Amino acid sequence: MIVNITQSHLAPSQLAFLQLLNEDDIIIFRADGVYAYAELIKSLSKPNSLTLKEDCLARGINGAHSVTMSELIKLQQTHQQWITL
Repeated sequence: MIVNITQSHLAPSQLAFLQLLNEDDIIIFRADGVYAYAELIKSLSKPNSLTLKEDCLARGINGAHSVTMSELIKLQQTHQQWITL
């Protein structure tokens, strides 16, 4: 499953949902969600947490583990379930 985070702040219920994900699930921080990446990555301890490179560049965020749009499309082809928070 791919979970797209598009908000800079998540509700407690959304954070609890993220804790239930397994190691095969991927979290993509995109749009304003890239602002939440640095804060959430510390508390989530999820190895498959990525940001969308174009969104990081547009918002001046550096140092995040990112993927390009073409890499994201490849991931979406292998993960049929998507959820947006």
